[in-house]
Amino acid sequence: MNIFLNQEEITIIDSSTVLDLVTLQNLQISGIAVAVNNQIIKRDLWATSLLEEADRVTIIMAAFGG
Repeated sequence: MNIFLNQEEITIIDSSTVLDLVTLQNLQISGIAVAVNNQIIKRDLWATSLLEEADRVTIIMAAFGG
């Protein structure tokens, strides 16, 4: 299925969860936030939040420094 990740269309496996996507992208779980269709998904729901065709996912990484 196709979704949009940070405005770029990508193909992922059907029945993928938010956690599957984060893992697939090789991202550290700490220090990021994920929104699906402009709704923040709490980290404890990532493993059960299924993605659907054409979902718009935004992953935001914390920036450190000053």
